[in-house]
Amino acid sequence: MSHSTWLSVLYQQSYLEPLGAGKFELQHTPPHQLGMEFSLTVQPVAGDERFVDVSPLEVDLSMLDGREPVEGLDLDVGRPIVATRSLSTTARLKLGATRLIALPSGPHMQAVLLLRVKRIDGSQIKEAGAPRAASPRK
Repeated sequence: MSHSTWLSVLYQQSYLEPLGAGKFELQHTPPHQLGMEFSLTVQPVAGDERFVDVSPLEVDLSMLDGREPVEGLDLDVGRPIVATRSLSTTARLKLGATRLIALPSGPHMQAVLLLRVKRIDGSQIKEAGAPRAASPRK
């Protein structure tokens, strides 16, 4: 079974642009899509019904990583630095067990993904509803 989800926010940042002579002008970035997209495929492990392979597990993170310095100011008000980081890996999980996977993150933040896989029968699928992708927020 394969699934892909995008969790994000459309984000516009303000920053100061130096004009010279100690003057600055307020500017705005174009909107950035910040968030996380992950896709995974769950496959049974041949000969062992207690485990599954999550392969591939792919994660793309887009986040605000900091700001460019502004000459003449000692404040964090420069143009935003948006970074994108990716991870592609595999994981073998025991059904029902929780796995913590470290995600590529910025210098001031650490992101993790909690992953848990459990077997459900057909009646539970109707109760839970079909998986759905999150829509971008504005």
